[in-house]
Amino acid sequence: MAKRNGYIVAILAGIFALISLLTPASYWPYAFGEYFRWMWGLYLHDPNWGDSNWELLDYDNHSDYYTYGLIATLLLSISMIILFYTAYKANKKSGDNRAVWVICGVLLIASSVIYIIGCDVYQNNYWDPWDPHFGVIGPFIAAALAFIAAYIK
Repeated sequence: MAKRNGYIVAILAGIFALISLLTPASYWPYAFGEYFRWMWGLYLHDPNWGDSNWELLDYDNHSDYYTYGLIATLLLSISMIILFYTAYKANKKSGDNRAVWVICGVLLIASSVIYIIGCDVYQNNYWDPWDPHFGVIGPFIAAALAFIAAYIK
């Protein structure tokens, strides 16, 4: 019987989770520039004036936004670490990791949903001016890959 390579898909899911952790979660283009906001509270204001000295890289300290963003970041980070670790163990042929990968997929979806709802709690109609960026979309892709990894194991 052919060897199943579900661990490779789990590694890809972990990579997508890592990329989504490092990229902005929301983006707001406006007439004088654009704002980028990461899930873990970092934000960047980049004006369209052509002068890179006006860029403002700062950390958002609003408690509501910070709390939901921190919870989402922790879920995303924990899922990513578990995906990498269990994929490494699956490559070494130790046990069945299907249930763990399904749980990681659920946690990845939960991290994005908590962030999306938390932003709307932080600011009513938050998603009207702000657009979702890969930091919000990536965990859904990573979750789909984790479910696929569990299926083909």
